[in-house]
Amino acid sequence: MVNKTPPDLLTQTDNSGNTALHAVAQLGNVKIAKLLVDKNGELLNFFNNDGLLPIQVAANRCHKRMTSYLLDKFLTNNYSNLLEDATAGSVLLSLVKAKFYDLALYLLKEKPELVRVNVSHLELMETSVSRSGEILELMAEEPSVFKSGTCFGIWGSLIYSC
Repeated sequence: MVNKTPPDLLTQTDNSGNTALHAVAQLGNVKIAKLLVDKNGELLNFFNNDGLLPIQVAANRCHKRMTSYLLDKFLTNNYSNLLEDATAGSVLLSLVKAKFYDLALYLLKEKPELVRVNVSHLELMETSVSRSGEILELMAEEPSVFKSGTCFGIWGSLIYSC
């Protein structure tokens, strides 16, 4: 069906502003996402009514394979929206909040200037509260990310100390 659909028809949105790629990202179906992106790569650039790109929808739903695929497409094809710091910072925040730290590091390696992105203007979706600070500070405030911030039992402590 995707092969027979004109590329511009794939950019049609529903009442929520979601394209077909947003819907596929929400479900985590990487196989269909590949077909859609191959047909029309501009689908990566569409924001829905909530201001989210398909990659952010995938991250918010904790679909790591989908998020990884979409991030790779953004970075290897240099799609314009991710090159803007505000958008890239928003994507980075979505990756951090989904605890996809490896993907966040991948993005930071490609765009090192994002290390200093201030998240004060970016809303934290889980708490609906805005905060200020840099993205690394936000990551550092999550103690479970670090082994030293995790409560181990007797055996875990012994293994960790070794």
